Amino acid sequence: MKKEPVEEQPPQDTPADGKVVDEQWKEEALREKAKLQERIEKEYTENKAPSESGDLPPTSFLFFIQNLAAQALIHFGEFENPVTGKVEKNLDAARHTIDTLAMLKDKTSGNLDEQESSFIDALLANLRFKYVESVRSRAGKPDGS
Repeated sequence: MKKEPVEEQPPQDTPADGKVVDEQWKEEALREKAKLQERIEKEYTENKAPSESGDLPPTSFLFFIQNLAAQALIHFGEFENPVTGKVEKNLDAARHTIDTLAMLKDKTSGNLDEQESSFIDALLANLRFKYVESVRSRAGKPDGS
């Protein structure tokens, strides 16, 4: 009589896929990761590199929005592109930047103070107007007809 091979079953506490997770090791790795993140955050906060071009203004929502608006103006050809050193018009990129500002306005709704809210509203109105003018100008329709 032949004995048929018996299929070995994993122990009850082993997952069906046969992988054993060492929870203690996993917890230790998470603690080490948290310590590293704390150390990096502390170092980042304490070690401020000197500015190459003088002091920068403090980080703020208004400053961030102004930077995006400046990008849009570069795409409108109002300023030289700092990367290429040329004045270039790219209305698709300008529109994308305007849409990004609109998305930020929507996502921050209810979290902005009155000055920030008014500023982004006015900025969007001006940039959208400039975009429409640029598209009309490109199509040869200066009066919007």
